[in-house]
Amino acid sequence: MGKSALKRWNLIVGCVFLAGALVAGISAYRAGTFTPLSDLGLVICAAGIVLGLVKLRCPFCHHFLGILSDGYSFCPWCGDRLTGSDGV
Repeated sequence: MGKSALKRWNLIVGCVFLAGALVAGISAYRAGTFTPLSDLGLVICAAGIVLGLVKLRCPFCHHFLGILSDGYSFCPWCGDRLTGSDGV
């Protein structure tokens, strides 16, 4: 997985987490308490976190790169260059 793939997965993880947070927050705010829809939003948030832990990894040493991994040019663990189809 190159740098462009890391950027794409970082965006996907962020969007999934944000969608879950919005669903949970809006439904809890409108109902005044937690509802099944709020619970679904929390499950979506948890799915975003798990997806980030699984997908945002170095392709060489498989260490977790962190949530802001699209800013890295090199893996902080093994030092290998994270290159992709964009050539960066």
